[in-house]
Amino acid sequence: MNFQLIELHSAIANIWPHIDDQDQQVVLCRQLGAAMQFTGLAGLQYFGHELCLASASADHKAFTGSEWIFLRDRIDDALSSAYAGHSFPAAALVAINTLRANDGRPLFSASHWSAEVLRVEELLSDETERAKLKPWLIKAAQLFKLAVVQIIKGEADGLRALQKLAPRLSQVSRRFASHGLWLQVEKFVEQLTSEQLSLQLPQLLLRHVLQVLVNIAKQDHPEAPMTHADNLAKQLAVYQQSVGQKATPWRQLKRDERLGGSIQAMHALQSALIDFFEAGSEFDVLMSVPGLAKKFADTVANTEADDLAQYGIGISQYVAQQVLGRKVLPSAERIEQMTRIIVTLEVALQRHAWGLDYSALLTSIERPFQRLTEDLVDDVDLSESIEEVVSPQVVEQT
Repeated sequence: MNFQLIELHSAIANIWPHIDDQDQQVVLCRQLGAAMQFTGLAGLQYFGHELCLASASADHKAFTGSEWIFLRDRIDDALSSAYAGHSFPAAALVAINTLRANDGRPLFSASHWSAEVLRVEELLSDETERAKLKPWLIKAAQLFKLAVVQIIKGEADGLRALQKLAPRLSQVSRRFASHGLWLQVEKFVEQLTSEQLSLQLPQLLLRHVLQVLVNIAKQDHPEAPMTHADNLAKQLAVYQQSVGQKATPWRQLKRDERLGGSIQAMHALQSALIDFFEAGSEFDVLMSVPGLAKKFADTVANTEADDLAQYGIGISQYVAQQVLGRKVLPSAERIEQMTRIIVTLEVALQRHAWGLDYSALLTSIERPFQRLTEDLVDDVDLSESIEEVVSPQVVEQT
């Protein structure tokens, strides 16, 4: 969790209890959108911008009923996914496109949210088979259109018809460049509920699918690539991810106050290193670093975070043995490694304080830590000699 997300948590904690108040909805969404834009997470920044844009529009009206419940739940899920470490929460894109569908604007691109669509290696090339498929594709487009019309009218038969037609389209298109789309269409209609079918966004997505199918049915070569088909497949994939992507609700996240001492120790360690840099790499400025790093390790170990503590111990031993013990300034490479480790540790510590996973952060500094500590000698206590170290007249670099 970065510091912007920590500040966001305080902001949304004040906003959320009133979010269902229709009289305040537009203002609160604008405030929420503004807060999201300062999180440092691209997915939330895009979402925040769209919330502010929709709230500021003269044509925008407050959401009501099932549309509001769907949007509110996507906002909730997007925030929870962001705190779980997702830079592009699927629910954020679905919420963005819910706003756009209700305001009559084009869908927001899914390129940042979704991986590449399935590619078909060998396309249909047999003219006889192509000729047989064409009447079927025309009929399929007609059936799909009828089902979409039924859905828009609120008739349950429309969804049942699509759930029968979609698997057939997926099978028939296995040698089409658009096969990836029809695989996603099959999954999409399978997980749709009658409640979702009354919403603007699912209906808009189905109309886009219908348009692609109509265009394919008109083509002399229905297997040919279609750019819009790939983009639409990504939109459907993200919609499905938003349904299945569940994270610990952000409202349940609370800072572990036991880590207050560890956070203070980390800040003191950072201040000592900043003083070292600002003092022009004065040797004696590093005298306090081993003790501060050791204090960080001791305090964080008391919170069942031995994996974080080992980095504090390593930094303490490196400065004590290789710098103060040998009276040799750290090289630029070692300073860069130590800085990277400490900056990453601070972020990992904040995530630990909020009960979030930080293992990927530690993985990113394994190699720099190994390099920094590769020359350490085990079980050497240099605390007494450190107290006697005086800044030398001539200082070497390791």
